[in-house]
Amino acid sequence: MSPSVRNIHNVQLAPGAVRDLDKIHEPDLSRLQPHILSFEHNPRPHGSLKLKAAIHRVRVGDWRILYAIDDKQQTVTSLRVLRRSERTYKGI
Repeated sequence: MSPSVRNIHNVQLAPGAVRDLDKIHEPDLSRLQPHILSFEHNPRPHGSLKLKAAIHRVRVGDWRILYAIDDKQQTVTSLRVLRRSERTYKGI
């Protein structure tokens, strides 16, 4: 594969992420959506942090997008979209 050819990942939303996004008001939602969609071309953007095995997080202001990468299946699943607090990473 040449360096200019990149794999495209299928971006999916887990039920938890769908519930989270439904609760977010428009100004924040319009900031978060482009980041989630960008995982299609770059699932490991600058500033992303690997939390566990295949679970990563990216910071968007006060918000955290938690997502899983499956390179074999070429999928990125957004798991949760949460406002940063002490409870954000509990249970991960």
